Amino acid sequence: MKLRAALLGFLIFSGLGLRPQDSTTLKHPGLTVATGLGSTYGLVLLGLNQYWYKDFERSAFHFFDDHGEWLQIDKAGHFFSAFQLASQGKILYQRAGLPPQKAALASFLSANLMMAGIEVLDGFSSAWGASLSDLAFNLGGSGLAFGQEMLWKDERITMKISYRREKFPAELQARVEALYGRSLPERILKDYNGLILWASFNIHDFLPPDNGFPAWLNLSAGYGASGLLGARANRWCRLSGISPEDCDPVDLIIRDDIPRLRQFYLSPDIDFRKIPHQKKWQGTLLGILNIIKFPAPAIELNSDGKVFLRIR
Repeated sequence: MKLRAALLGFLIFSGLGLRPQDSTTLKHPGLTVATGLGSTYGLVLLGLNQYWYKDFERSAFHFFDDHGEWLQIDKAGHFFSAFQLASQGKILYQRAGLPPQKAALASFLSANLMMAGIEVLDGFSSAWGASLSDLAFNLGGSGLAFGQEMLWKDERITMKISYRREKFPAELQARVEALYGRSLPERILKDYNGLILWASFNIHDFLPPDNGFPAWLNLSAGYGASGLLGARANRWCRLSGISPEDCDPVDLIIRDDIPRLRQFYLSPDIDFRKIPHQKKWQGTLLGILNIIKFPAPAIELNSDGKVFLRIR
């Protein structure tokens, strides 16, 4: 998923960038942070353009309806990424000296502009196209971060991510590697089958004050998928670069025996931000760890109606 490559640079910049004391040295905090984000994001987009798009034919800018692809795992990824950009950006703007609500608004706008940049690159690629549904999920993710600041002046719900590697039959290994890569870093960035997106709820913050519930214990609801060997169906052409619709029947591979399943999860989780700490670097580290869902027993319900107990 290309957007995760762009997100990585921003999470590093957000987590390790400005320190709280920087707010006393900035005369125009909003402009300073926006300039820093814009400069960093420009470099990330240049790298993404070289890494992801250089081998694909360019075209005039166009839109493409991809909402029905990949069981919407990519849309969940857009929601997650936009949320994290807005959430982490708010921290940067606050550290630079903006009050919380202005920081939340600035980061909401910044997140949508950043994510829109990826759609522009898509729009000029003949292999894809700009996606209105991507933009809608970007808006939803960043809106979740912004809305919580407006409603509660706190982040009671956070978005997290986890990965588990799905095993496919040996005869499908070439197809899996063509789609998702060989190395673990590639698979984490690209594998729609391994990605689980979580909405993690801090129960303590939803209860009355002095409720006695552990502040660090969350409840997470997750969404994932399995059996994805094609965008809309498990059909592909033996010849690379040719869509199933344009493929000669003798070269068309159909694997309808591999079920494409949605997976819904419910699992306990840890809010690392609520773990007591004394050092600023510890707070930064815990904030970064909080992007990842803590492995724990999870109830899984899939679209076949089957229920499992997993570690997720």
